Amino acid sequence: MPLHRSQGKLRPQTPRPDELPNGVRPPRDHLFKAGPAQSATASLGGNATREVNRLKKALGLKVADPDHPMAPYVNWAREFRSSYLERLAREVGAGFCSEAVEEFVDSAVLAFTSKRYLYNIAKGNPELLAQARANAAAGRAELLCAFELCAKEAVHRKRNAPDPKFLKQQEFQRNLAANALARDALAKAAPK
Repeated sequence: MPLHRSQGKLRPQTPRPDELPNGVRPPRDHLFKAGPAQSATASLGGNATREVNRLKKALGLKVADPDHPMAPYVNWAREFRSSYLERLAREVGAGFCSEAVEEFVDSAVLAFTSKRYLYNIAKGNPELLAQARANAAAGRAELLCAFELCAKEAVHRKRNAPDPKFLKQQEFQRNLAANALARDALAKAAPK
């Protein structure tokens, strides 16, 4: 491995592709040359883009096509998300859910939605059923994390909330200062 000196110390350098030992792949910049491998990789990228767009539609980031097989599951997911966040804010979060709690709930809803879809299309396929079970477990874990985080944030907000007496004292002092400023301004403006 080649070395170079930097700041008084010898440091390793990445070898050039022609210096690599047999069996070691060169860095990525030498992988993509025009040919069938590049077009195959490009088509994989196009497939991934289509899947991302489908997922965005499923998450409600894009308007879902009503004819899509996931449409009923997406509708259920939207209703479940909103009702669960409302209940969590009301019963646990003292009327508030942070963005982090919403992210946990979103992940759980996505897991539950895919679980329901997989259960319905599995038709006895053990791999799909196993994936659906794993999604259900992941969704439950995400909901538990959301519940716990929401509760901890509510306790933290309550513990760090200023005392009402202190707030009244601050308001009284602000009013005194404003009155003193107004009195001084009137005194300066009054004819002598």
